[in-house]
Amino acid sequence: MAHNRRLGVACISDKVREGRLRWFGHVRRRDGFAPVRSVENLSVDGRRSRGRPRLTWDEQIRQDLLALHLSEDMISDRISWRRRIKLCLLIVWYSLLCVVTALG
Repeated sequence: MAHNRRLGVACISDKVREGRLRWFGHVRRRDGFAPVRSVENLSVDGRRSRGRPRLTWDEQIRQDLLALHLSEDMISDRISWRRRIKLCLLIVWYSLLCVVTALG
């Protein structure tokens, strides 16, 4: 991770988060009858495996939105949404870079 920061390359988790939020915006901008939207409220029969429940798509998106101080109201304008995601991730990346640099 420190190597990525030194080289000025975004870490994989940030790129995954960016892709996840871009897809979320794409899905939310579709009308309610689109096949991609019908999966949102789908319930699957069966049991989950033992142990701690895995994070659902909805919960992961909520965490991403909170971490980057974004809201669903911002999704309607696609270009603005993409810029906001990139800007927020850049701010997070830069703040971590400053911390790593300060620690030596």
